[in-house]
Amino acid sequence: MSIFFKTPLSLDVLYGLLDEICLYRDNHYVIDSTSFNKMVYMGLYEPFIEKIKENYFPQKKSRLEKEASFYNFIVLIKQICNHHDLSITSKKVYIKSVKHNVYFVELRK
Repeated sequence: MSIFFKTPLSLDVLYGLLDEICLYRDNHYVIDSTSFNKMVYMGLYEPFIEKIKENYFPQKKSRLEKEASFYNFIVLIKQICNHHDLSITSKKVYIKSVKHNVYFVELRK
C-alpha cells in the first residue's frame, strides 16, 4: 500500500517518459537537469502529470499542481520508484566548480 497512490501506477508510464528524455547506462536511466529541460521543451511534463494524476489520492494531488521544476520532478520520480520498490540513487557531479545532482533509476525488465 502506498501513501500517495490510490490505484497502482503502471511502470510503463514512467519508463515511457524516461525512454524519451534520459540517457541509458548500465541498466539505469540517468536523470539530470538536462533531461528535465528536454522534457519541458518537448512538452512532455503536462501530459505526464495528467497520466499519473488519476492514480494519486486527492489529498496528495497538491504535489502535482506545483510549478514545474527539476526538484519537484525528482520528488515525483522518487515517489513512483518507492511505490514500485525501484532503486533510485543520486550522485553529485561537479562541472566547472558547480554542483549538479544526477539521479539513476533502475530499469526492471
